[in-house]
Amino acid sequence: MKINTNIASINAIRLSGRNDGGMAKTIQRLSSGLRINGASDDSAGLAISNRMTSQIRGMGQSIRNINDGISMMQTAEGALAEVTNMLQRGRELAIRAANGSLSSSDRRSLQQEVNQLQGEIDRISNSTSFNGIKIFNGESNGVNIVDAGTSESVAYAQEKEKILENMKRSWLEQSEDLISTYFGIDANDVDITINFLDPGENELSGSAAYVASGFTNNGDGTFTLASMTLNVDVEAALSANATEWPNSSMDQLVSHEMVHAVMDATMQTPNLEKWYKEGAADFLPGADSRVASVLNGGTTAQELVDNVDNLRSTTAWDVTTLNYATSYTATSYLHTRLGDEGVKGVMEYLSADPNNDLDSFFAQAGMRNVEDTADITNTDEFIADFKAHGADFVNNTGDFDGTGLVLSNDDTGGIGGADSDAGTRNTSWDGTIPDVDNFTENPLSGFNETYPEIYTSGKKLLLKTSTQVSFHVGAEANQSLSVTLKSVHTTTLGLDSVDLVDDAQGAIENFDLALDAISAERARLGSTQNRMEYAASSMMTSTENLSASRSRILDTDYATEMAELTKGQILRQAGVATLSQANAVPQLVLNLLR
Repeated sequence: MKINTNIASINAIRLSGRNDGGMAKTIQRLSSGLRINGASDDSAGLAISNRMTSQIRGMGQSIRNINDGISMMQTAEGALAEVTNMLQRGRELAIRAANGSLSSSDRRSLQQEVNQLQGEIDRISNSTSFNGIKIFNGESNGVNIVDAGTSESVAYAQEKEKILENMKRSWLEQSEDLISTYFGIDANDVDITINFLDPGENELSGSAAYVASGFTNNGDGTFTLASMTLNVDVEAALSANATEWPNSSMDQLVSHEMVHAVMDATMQTPNLEKWYKEGAADFLPGADSRVASVLNGGTTAQELVDNVDNLRSTTAWDVTTLNYATSYTATSYLHTRLGDEGVKGVMEYLSADPNNDLDSFFAQAGMRNVEDTADITNTDEFIADFKAHGADFVNNTGDFDGTGLVLSNDDTGGIGGADSDAGTRNTSWDGTIPDVDNFTENPLSGFNETYPEIYTSGKKLLLKTSTQVSFHVGAEANQSLSVTLKSVHTTTLGLDSVDLVDDAQGAIENFDLALDAISAERARLGSTQNRMEYAASSMMTSTENLSASRSRILDTDYATEMAELTKGQILRQAGVATLSQANAVPQLVLNLLR
């Protein structure tokens, strides 16, 4: 028997302490209602339950987002319902005005009411808002109900309308006429699609517009045109950093791209060197400002000319001001050196036979070098001549004193301008293509145009104005539902020029088109609301099931914990009793000492 070390007492204390710790955890779970109160309780369960909590709370917020979206759609649909009522009234007035029993004075009275309806429709378009966000006038474009970390888009609908209408009024037709006059080439029954690029879609960075043509390789060195699209990037056109022209003068840009279109339609452009393709396209509207910009930036005339070596291939074009300036200068040089019809003769030759190219042109052109010591018989010899004397041409000195580029005047240097042919055509930046008021649905004679989605009326052809709203409808990133809203402005609906006095029949047509458009828009918004409601219902079910799963991991099971508490209390009482007995054992030693 021992008195210094009471093993039985130590053992009883250890077991009682362990039991007390277990009871403390049980009491904590019972008082908090949570099975996991710290990472030590269940580290894996804590991580799993936290992920589930993120999902549950995310879906809860998404349900609120969806309900906000439904409210926004209901606001838009309510506004469209009132627009529908006004359109029905306008159509009724137009039918009344079409009746031959009414005088002009009567029709003018009806027109006054229509004018008021137009004003109210425009007011609804401009002022209908949700939470301070204008719905129909473009302010909602790119706005997210929650910040989902996506880039914000910008509405360019009005600029698209302006560009499209100017294309139809003058730019396309006038460009085609100028190409025929100054280059002698014409397309014939070629399909072309006009396409407006959304932000981020531009495959030719820095270019506000470009023609994308598809060719079929015939296997014999020639190609057949398969498709053609004129892409317009409004975002790039409005950018202060656009490479095309200062302020991206769209009339010049369209004429430049139409040269590409006609060249693709009439000759083997995949086989042409880049300097000539781009230089010829620039030569129609003129590009003196490109040359001046490069020279003012510190590049010498010789460096500009020598850059032509980088533009000898037929591969993809690198959009830089220097490359454009070099190509334009080389083509202008070629035009001056050829004399007579200049580049027009080159164009006519290249379009005459699929086997014709620049080398074969020089071989038969009878062109001499500047020194007049030898014929230029191929492209390499022309480039060598250009590199030797191009700087004088740019500086208007030496052999080209008085016949080179003139960068100090207001002329752009286009083929019809004073620099090249002493012409008088207006080539100021804002008037390269003469403005005419001749709106035509298909202004091109050599092309069959396909335009973007539009409304058609008897008065004008305008692009639909659309805005994009993104509702975050999931618990994770990039789980969004996008809704497109269409403008209901009278210009978009084709109602801004409704005339009940002189054209009541046309007014009926216009109102019918507008009613069809609004009805389709309301139907689309209604289906979007239904989709949102289904999404909310689905997420509520997911939230319920996920909450049940989380509860099994995180929440206290009171039946189990009460059983553990009762067990712990009994063990505690037993432990106290046994500890008392264990502490009494050393006292038995006294009996031996007696």
